[in-house]
Amino acid sequence: MDTVSVVHARTGFRRFVAPLAGVLLGAALVIAGLIFVQPASAFDYTAGSCNWVNPVGGSNVNYPATGDPCEIRWGVNVGQGQSGYRFNPTPPPAVTNIDIGDAFNLGQFTHFNAPIQSGSSITQVDLSLQVFLSGFNGGISPTFTFRFSHFETPNNPAGGICAGTGIPTPPEGCPDIVTFPSAFATETFTFDDVVYTLQLIAHV
Repeated sequence: MDTVSVVHARTGFRRFVAPLAGVLLGAALVIAGLIFVQPASAFDYTAGSCNWVNPVGGSNVNYPATGDPCEIRWGVNVGQGQSGYRFNPTPPPAVTNIDIGDAFNLGQFTHFNAPIQSGSSITQVDLSLQVFLSGFNGGISPTFTFRFSHFETPNNPAGGICAGTGIPTPPEGCPDIVTFPSAFATETFTFDDVVYTLQLIAHV
């Protein structure tokens, strides 16, 4: 499980930004197990578009932007706006000469951490990301989905220990926690009898 902690302060708006990388993995179709293989040549990656979909929970959920970038906002505004996520796919030019198993930049993830009314946060949402990959008979454009789980921690917990992290409450309040329950996309694609999927990596 990949975990990203972000500051959520009732006394002021906070924003957390982290680049996200991807790793394309290939496995031959065999009964006994997975065999990782290298393609005949490297591939290039060009960002496509993205959308936030399937939010769970949350009040006043809305989508200020879709495509590039894509953004979701939620929560009852208590004076400083709503909390939310934004993803900016990596802009052109393409990321080139990538080998299977190498990490490459997918884009930038931002968490907008405004003070919102208790109980009005989402608990999870999916990022749907379309990508363009060359090197597969001229190119393909699969769509991958990644789940983000969101834990909106109490800002000033009893006992002075932040939920989920166990750290003493900092002056700006306890950090929220963003996790990827699975860093692997739910989708795959097949090329030359090899099944590929995309793994998400956060660089904090």
